[in-house]
Amino acid sequence: MQLNLDLFDTATDAATEIIPVDAKINTQNLTKAQKRFNSLIEKIDKLKHELGLWQRTIPRVRERVATELTPLIETFDKHRAEFAHLLDSAYEKKIFKKKEKEKLRHLICSITSELLGDDADHALKALHDKHSEVAFDELAQEKNDMVKTIMADILGVELPDEMDLNDEHKFAAFMQEKMHAEQSKAEARERAAEEKRAKRKKSAKQLEREAQQQAQAQDVRKSIQEVFRKLAAALHPDRESDPVERERKTALMQRVNVAYNKKDLLQLLELQLEVEQIDQSHLSTMSDARLVHFNKILKEQCDELQQELAEIQIPFKMQFDVAPYVTLSIADITLRLDFDIKDIKASIADLRGDLKDFKDPNRLRAWLRRIQMPKQAKFDEFDFPF
Repeated sequence: MQLNLDLFDTATDAATEIIPVDAKINTQNLTKAQKRFNSLIEKIDKLKHELGLWQRTIPRVRERVATELTPLIETFDKHRAEFAHLLDSAYEKKIFKKKEKEKLRHLICSITSELLGDDADHALKALHDKHSEVAFDELAQEKNDMVKTIMADILGVELPDEMDLNDEHKFAAFMQEKMHAEQSKAEARERAAEEKRAKRKKSAKQLEREAQQQAQAQDVRKSIQEVFRKLAAALHPDRESDPVERERKTALMQRVNVAYNKKDLLQLLELQLEVEQIDQSHLSTMSDARLVHFNKILKEQCDELQQELAEIQIPFKMQFDVAPYVTLSIADITLRLDFDIKDIKASIADLRGDLKDFKDPNRLRAWLRRIQMPKQAKFDEFDFPF
C-alpha cells in the first residue's frame, strides 16, 4: 500500500467522511515537516518492497546454487584434478624441453594449490609437493603468518596461532565474535563515560538539553502508543459478538501487535487507514509538532530497514566476490548466477576437450608454447579471507 501524508490525519472520536484514495490532494502548501513525512513514508515503502523481494528471492537463489551451480563446480574441480594428473604424466616424457617442463610444473602447482582446501586431498598435495620447491603445508603456513601480521598491524586484530585462514567458516565466526566483543567493550566504555559525566555538576544548558531530549523521547513513545491504543480499542475481539467479525478483528489485532512490537509506525498507520480510523480529508490539521515525533520514529525505522537490507546482501557478496561497498539488486544476483552457471558449463566443456586433446603430447606442446609464465605474484595479488 503506497502511503503518504496526503492519506493521513490523526483519528478523532467523531466519524469523519472518507475521501477516495485516488482523490486529487493539494500538496502545494506542505510544511517542511509534512514534506519530510512524505519523503520518509515513500522511502520506507520502497525499502520494505525491496526487502520483501530479497526475502522471496533468497530461497530460489539458494536452491539454484545447490542444485545447479555447486554440482557444476564439483564437476569442474574433478576435471581440473584429472588435468593436473595428465600434466604430471606428460612431465615425465622426454619429448618436453626444459622451458616446457617449467610451465608444466607451474600449471600443476597452480591447479593443485587452488584445489587443496580444508579437507586436503592427499594425492593432490603429494602432486603439488612433487613439483613445488616449497611444500603446500609450508606455503599455507607462510600465508597464514603474513595475513595474521597484516591483521595485527593494520586492523589491530590479533589472530590466535592455531587459526587456519583456509577455514573460512571458523575465520568468519572468530571475526564475528571479535566484533561483538569490541562492541561490548565500546558500550561498556560509553556507559562508564556516561556515569562519569552524570557525576559531574551539570550546567543549566546541559540540564535543559537533557530535559528536552527526555521530553522528546517520551513524546515519541506517546505518539506510537496513541496510535496503538486507538487501534486496540476499535479491534479488541472480546468486545465483538459476531463470530465472523471477531475472527476478522483477531487477525487485525495480531497485525497491530506485531507492528507495535516492531515500532513499525508505518504499518500501524496503514492499519488505521484500513479500519477507517484515519482519512485523507484533514491533512492540514496534523500539527508540525506531532509530525516531528512521527518523523523521528520513521527515520529510525528507515535506518533499521537499510541495515537489514545491507546485512541480507552479505552472503551473496561473498558468493559472487562483490566488494562490500557495492550495493546489489535482485537483478544483479540473477544475472551473476546465470553468468556463473553459463561460464562454468563452458569451462567444463573446454576442459573436457583439453583432457582429450592433450593426451597427444604434440598438441600439449603446441598449447604450452602459447602459455606465458606469469611474473612473480605481487603483494596485492594474494588471496585474503577478508
